[in-house]
Amino acid sequence: MVRGGLLRLRNMLFAAVIGIVMLAPAVLFCSQRVLHMGLPAWLSAEEATYLSGGGSDVNLRAQATLHGFASGSFQDALTTEIGNFVPAKASALLGNAALQRGAIAASDSLFGWGFYPTYYGSRVYYLPEYDALAGLPMRDTEEVRAGLRAFAEGLARFADAHLDKDFHVVIPDSWALSALFPSSRLVNDPLDAEKVEDLLRESWGGCSNVFLSIAAYDEPSQFMRDFYHTDGHWNGYGALRAYEGLSQAMPQARSVWVDGRIEGPIFNGQSARQGLMLMDYPADEPRFDMSTLRVVSGETGWVTAGDGQMFGEYPLEAEFNFYASWYGGDSNTVIVNEDGQDDVLLISDSFGDAFRWVLAQSFGTVYNCVDLHSKVKGEEALEERIAQSDADTVVFVGQLSDYMSFVERCPEYFDSHP
Repeated sequence: MVRGGLLRLRNMLFAAVIGIVMLAPAVLFCSQRVLHMGLPAWLSAEEATYLSGGGSDVNLRAQATLHGFASGSFQDALTTEIGNFVPAKASALLGNAALQRGAIAASDSLFGWGFYPTYYGSRVYYLPEYDALAGLPMRDTEEVRAGLRAFAEGLARFADAHLDKDFHVVIPDSWALSALFPSSRLVNDPLDAEKVEDLLRESWGGCSNVFLSIAAYDEPSQFMRDFYHTDGHWNGYGALRAYEGLSQAMPQARSVWVDGRIEGPIFNGQSARQGLMLMDYPADEPRFDMSTLRVVSGETGWVTAGDGQMFGEYPLEAEFNFYASWYGGDSNTVIVNEDGQDDVLLISDSFGDAFRWVLAQSFGTVYNCVDLHSKVKGEEALEERIAQSDADTVVFVGQLSDYMSFVERCPEYFDSHP
């Protein structure tokens, strides 16, 4: 009889635990969406929305129809939405990845590769020697070469038709291009800066008004100083170094003065979020002189304040989205420098978010268009951008993959109209 009572108690406890687990997301959903209760970040699913697998976009209202209920799409959307509210979801995701990573690290210690995925199936790799997260370099394939050739030849045709303009191409020596690190051993025939330079120069031939600058690194320590440990972007120092290389072929460029540094918040960037491995590296940025700069349109960024006051006001944005928050996101932006003279048109992807502030130190107006970004697909045209900006200097800045896919995404970009 005692045994029967213990079994009933065990079953009741088990049923209670299962009930709590099943009801917890619904309770959290109601607390936040219906009652609008403020909950600690660790308990809510807010932190998980920044992580890979932490949340899914759902338009629940659009599915709340008779058709949606009859087809089951409303029930699916409701299940997904409630799943976005699992309590302490971020801890569960990170803990599961950490368990997998422990097993992978043990295997790596036997074979000595010097890098390994952050969890099974992850495309983000951890490099223990440098305590950094990285992707793999691009392979030197005919598809990649064809894309780069299409960009270079299109730009060369346009430059030949606009000899009164100067065109500069800046390519960061990012994780996708650098062969300095052991992760490059996993790629057969990786693409490096020298191969890219040879291909581009050959493709645009003897164009006298097209210039190339690849910010290549000789030492891993130099690279790690200029790039984030937890994100694929360069920091302000990396953008500044690339600008110094660019300025050698740009006579109107002036030296950029840096007034100390900004010790930023803990930054777990895109690589950390996608790889589910939070490393808590603090951001470190140069302090640019913003006293003469004014944003006419587009992204302002926390960098204009320069004192880091936003770090405490928006802690999750500061931790998980620092690069975009500090320098401003990937939107067309116009910056005016009251002490500058010449105007410049910057065509970029997200690497331009930091680079536009460096350019703004030397030019009267920076017209930044994010046409190079992988999300841009359409009928944008360089001739229209030049007409809008009236700039005689055009600078392209972006990661290699965005150059490679550019003409396919924007096939009319380099068309000239008489």
